[in-house]
Amino acid sequence: MKYRLIALCMALAVLLSGCRFLPDSYVSVSPHADSYPQQTEEALTVEDYTELKNALLALVEEGVEEAELTTGAYSGDIEQDYATAVAYITGINPMGAYVVDSIDKEIIRAGTYYKLNLKIRYRRSHAELAKAMTVRGSIGTRNAVAAAVAESSERLLLRISGYDQMDFDAMVAELSAQDITRVMAKPTVSAEVVPNSGSVRIVELDFTYPRDPAELRVMQSAVNTIMNSAYGYVRFVKSDLERAILLYSFLTERHDYIVQSSETPAYALLCEGIADSRAFAEVFGVMCNRSMVKCTVVHGMKNGEPYEWNILELESGTWHVDVLADEQAGMREPSLRTDAEMGGYSWDAQAYPVCSGPVAPAEPQENGQTDAQNPAETPEAGANGGQTPTEQEDAESEPPSENPGSDLPPAPLEPELPPEENLPEPEISP
Repeated sequence: MKYRLIALCMALAVLLSGCRFLPDSYVSVSPHADSYPQQTEEALTVEDYTELKNALLALVEEGVEEAELTTGAYSGDIEQDYATAVAYITGINPMGAYVVDSIDKEIIRAGTYYKLNLKIRYRRSHAELAKAMTVRGSIGTRNAVAAAVAESSERLLLRISGYDQMDFDAMVAELSAQDITRVMAKPTVSAEVVPNSGSVRIVELDFTYPRDPAELRVMQSAVNTIMNSAYGYVRFVKSDLERAILLYSFLTERHDYIVQSSETPAYALLCEGIADSRAFAEVFGVMCNRSMVKCTVVHGMKNGEPYEWNILELESGTWHVDVLADEQAGMREPSLRTDAEMGGYSWDAQAYPVCSGPVAPAEPQENGQTDAQNPAETPEAGANGGQTPTEQEDAESEPPSENPGSDLPPAPLEPELPPEENLPEPEISP
């Protein structure tokens, strides 16, 4: 009787405790709480290298920090396969290379079975990776970087397919110089590219500006407003020479300028009255091109020092214009010069248009008419793609959709009211 009572008590103890004895199996139980690392609820079983690698990838994709793997009759050397799989995930797989810091393991052998206790440490979150912009090749990357520097962004994360080696320092420098009215200040850039090989890479770019990015965005808004005003100032002027003269006046009469370089050249010129030859040439060039006056910025030398000025390609001819020198001389209109009149200046003549002065008049035809007078070549009303002359003039007066030859996104244009002289006369009742 005594032994029966002992056996019964032991049976009740086992039932009340809820314990079970399971031979050759491993169970991982972890409490669910936000303060605990994420863990797998039960052990995963792998039998070879492919299953081991896929299991590790799945754990990384789910952001698991602690996990347990078991094996049955494993095919291969588990130690070597583990090292190969981890090297693939942290050095070749783009997602793993970006988010994983390390994968530590403890391998326990139990007869013919193995148990792997894993701890995965992450250096970045999956939420960060989810914000990456997907682009393709160098063109897609360049467009994304151009938009970032134009917006004074501090960080850009890209997932690049068809990756090719890129010099991000040179790219940012070129884009910053392309249109100083869109990029307020040239940033420095640091780039981290992972993994080290492969056609798909994760690229993290961090931009550092000489001014606070929020301040630069305020500056950009002010510059955009002035540039839109300049376009409106010459919008209804038909002659490209007259537009160029008016833009020169618009620019040079804003301030009594101090000749000095600035880390925010466009804003300093337009809003503070501080500028050097580069600021004048670059801003005048953008104003002209946006107003349909073909204008090139020349990067050359003046009196042995680096210097910039413009070349205007007008209907009447091609000319050099030095806005800074003319402004300092107090000229009301820009001085138009030929190549021969540019004493003290030097430039790569092969890289820029020849400035030979006014265009020669058209040769008369055998019947005594010039090309412009030949009635056979004079378009009839309603030509030009079905537009009437009035419609064509209106189309020419519209702003260009984007800055030609620029990778930067187009500047926003503010709505403009028509000039008072173009408003309809009020009707008067008899």
